[in-house]
Amino acid sequence: MRLFPLRLSGLLSALAGAAFAQAPGTERVPDSLDFAVGHELSTPEADTRSERLVRLGPEAIPALFEALVTRRAPHREGHDAPLEWLELDPSQASEVRHALGMEPAQPLLDFLRRVDGDEARRLTVLGLLGKVGEPRDLPHLVWLLDEGQTRIARARRDDLQEAFESILERHAAAREEVLRAYRSAPDALLAGIIWAVSGETSEQRLWILTGLLGGNPEADPLILAELARMGRRLPHPMAEAVLSVTRDYLQSGEPEMLLSGIEVADSLEDVEALPILIDLLGHSSRAVSERALAALRSTTNLGYSGDPRRWQEWQRKAEEWRRGTAPKLLENVANGVPGRAANALMEISKWRVFRHELADGVADGLEREETELVVLACSVLGHLGSWRAVPALTERLKDPAPAVQRAALLALRSITRVDAGSDPAAWRRLAKGALQSPTSPAR
Repeated sequence: MRLFPLRLSGLLSALAGAAFAQAPGTERVPDSLDFAVGHELSTPEADTRSERLVRLGPEAIPALFEALVTRRAPHREGHDAPLEWLELDPSQASEVRHALGMEPAQPLLDFLRRVDGDEARRLTVLGLLGKVGEPRDLPHLVWLLDEGQTRIARARRDDLQEAFESILERHAAAREEVLRAYRSAPDALLAGIIWAVSGETSEQRLWILTGLLGGNPEADPLILAELARMGRRLPHPMAEAVLSVTRDYLQSGEPEMLLSGIEVADSLEDVEALPILIDLLGHSSRAVSERALAALRSTTNLGYSGDPRRWQEWQRKAEEWRRGTAPKLLENVANGVPGRAANALMEISKWRVFRHELADGVADGLEREETELVVLACSVLGHLGSWRAVPALTERLKDPAPAVQRAALLALRSITRVDAGSDPAAWRRLAKGALQSPTSPAR
C-alpha cells in the first residue's frame, strides 16, 4: 500500500519505530532538525531517503509534519523548496497517525505550538487531524480553535465541523469522546459539533445527540430540533432510554423549550408522553397548546378538538383497552378459532397508537396454518407500520403459499417505504441495519 507517491509510509513507520535511537553525541537543536529534514526531503535520492531520515531520530517528526502540512521544506539558504509530490491520500491518511505513534496527536500539537498565531497553518493542521484523527482526538479539535481565542470566526467553526464529521465517519460509536469535546467547547463551537454529529441520520448519531442534552442548556433547543429531524427519518419504535431523556423537556417552564420537547415527542412517536401532551392543551401559551394538539393528532391518528376533557376521556378508555382487552385479542390472534382470530385482527387494526407493542403479538398470527388468516395478519402489520414486524414478515417471503408471499411483500414495502425485492436476504440486511442500536445514550 502506498501512502505517498514516494513511499513515505515506510519513512513514517521507520521514524516512529526509531524510539530516540540517535547516535551518542549527536544532539540537535530544533532549527537544525528543520533544515536537516528539509534537506533530506528535497534531495533526489528517494531510494535512501527513509534510511537517512531515520538517522535523525523521532525528534524529527514535528519537522516532518510541518513539511507535510505546508508542503515546503526549509533550506539553510533562506528559502523553502516546494514539495509538489507530497500529496496526502485521504483514503489512507489514517496510516500516518499509526506510523507516527501519535498518542494522541502529540506531534501535531507540538507543531501547532511552534506556529502559534499562524491562522492558515492552524486550520491546515485542523484539517489534517480530521483526516488522521481518532475519537480520542476530538477534544483536541476544540483546543485547536479555542486556545486563547475570545472570538471564533465562522470559517473556523466550519473547519471544526468538517474535521468532526471526518472522524465520526470512520468511528461511528465515539459517544463518550464527543461528549467530552462538547463539554469542553466554548459556546461559539457548540453548533458546529451538533451539526457534525447530526450530519448523518442514523441510530448511532441519534444516541450521541441524546447524550449531549443538558451539556449546555443554551444549545439544547438546537439538539432537540436535530433529534426531531432524525426522528422523522429513522425506523420506529425508538428506545425507551432515548424517549425518557427527551420526555423530560415536556416539563420545562420555558415555552421555547416546551415547543422543542413537543416536536421531539411527536417525531419520535412517544406514546408514554400522551398524558403530558394532553395536560399541555391547557397551557397559557397558545403556541404550546396548539403544538401539543397537533402532536396528539399525529400520534393517535385522531381528529379531536383541543378540549382537554375529550382527550382525557379517550386516554382513560385507551389505557383500559390496552391493559384489559388487547391481551385477550392477541391471544385469539395466536391461538383462537379462525373466526375469533379474524375479528381480533380487525379490532387491533383500529388502534394504531399502540402499533409497536401490538405488532409483536400480531406477528404470532403469521405462524398459523390458515392461509387466509396469515394473509390478514400481514395486511394488519402493514397497516400498523411497525419496524418490529419486519423480521417476521421477511420469513413469510419463503411461505409455500404465493398469496402469503405477496401479502408479506406488500406489508414490508408499506412499513419500510423501500422495495428490496422478494429476496429474504436483502430484507434481513435492511432490518439488521435499521433495528440495531446501542444499549443507552452517553450522558
